[in-house]
Formats: sequence, structure tokens, C-alpha cells
Amino acid sequence: MVKNPERKAQTKSNLMDSFWTLYKKHSIEDISVIKITELAGYNRSTFYEYFMDVYDLLNQIESNLVEKLKLEMIKNLSNPAATDIVDRMAAFFEENGEYLSVLLGSKGDPAFVNKLKALIKPLLMKAMCLSETEFDNQILFEFSLGGMLSALSYWYSNGKLISSGEYATIMRSLLMKGSLGVAREKMGVICLNP
Repeated sequence: MVKNPERKAQTKSNLMDSFWTLYKKHSIEDISVIKITELAGYNRSTFYEYFMDVYDLLNQIESNLVEKLKLEMIKNLSNPAATDIVDRMAAFFEENGEYLSVLLGSKGDPAFVNKLKALIKPLLMKAMCLSETEFDNQILFEFSLGGMLSALSYWYSNGKLISSGEYATIMRSLLMKGSLGVAREKMGVICLNP
């Protein structure tokens, strides 16, 4: 008997939501298929219709998120007449921030950061007409992307104490002026001597 496609999609979504509820509070090693299926209200066999194990489920969540980000970035970078990309990406991150903050945080898989960087770097470098083969460009992007992803996780995990617009303004300033330039502007002088 073939299940209704909408019902199958809802079942998979329910299992992913149950996993996510657990993953926000526990490390992946502490999450079992039994805990997920009990929370979702399904049998263990139902879980295995969609996922090999909890790691496969997490990988699918990460892959879905990376694909959504890729499509958003391609859409944003290919439309220069649209509003500022930093604002649009801040809105995307706010919408998906719960996932990103956990995946980029201490419970997340360190490989997820590398997946994001592998996606973002070539798209931005192409949009900015920078060569990926030049090492100084590689260092620049590692520094910038690492800082932006860390700041994003910090912003979201601290309850988004500022709006996404304010967050986007800070990110834009950091990208345009660098961290010391923003600090100088904010405080007037930087004292690097203790």
C-alpha cells in the first residue's frame, strides 16, 4: 500500500521536529531513535523508513538548510537591483537562526561550519570577482566568514538582543571598515596597551 505523499512528508517533518526538540537540549550522543519516535508518536520502524540513524537525520537537516541558503544567496547575488544583500541575508538568518545557532554552537557538528564556508566562499568570491586561488583572498574569507558565522551564533543564542536590521548594520560596518575601524568609530580611540 502506497502512502499519501503529503502524509509521508508530514511524518518525516514530525520526526525531524522531534529530533530538533531533543537536539536543542542534548548532544547527539544522548539522542536515540526511541526518544525521537516516542516524542513524535511513531514506531521505530517508521523512523527507519526515512533515516538510517540519528546522524543521517541531522545530516538531512543540515543539507536542507545549506541548500536553502545556497538558493537564497544565488537569488540575492544574481539580482543587483534588489535591496542590500546584508539585509536580505540577515532576514534569512533570523528566519533560520534557531537551527543555525544550534548547528554553529557547542552542540553542533564542526563539519557544518565547513559545509557553510564551502558553499558561501565560491559564491561570494565570484560575485566580488576575486580569485579563489590567491592565498591572501583565502585568508580574508576565512577570517570574515568565521567571524560572521560566530557573530551570528552569538547574536541568536543570546536572544537576539538587537533587531536583524541592527545586526545587519553591524555586519555591514565590519565588512566595510574592519573590526578596528568600527571600534575606533564607536569609541574614538583604541588602546591596545594594557
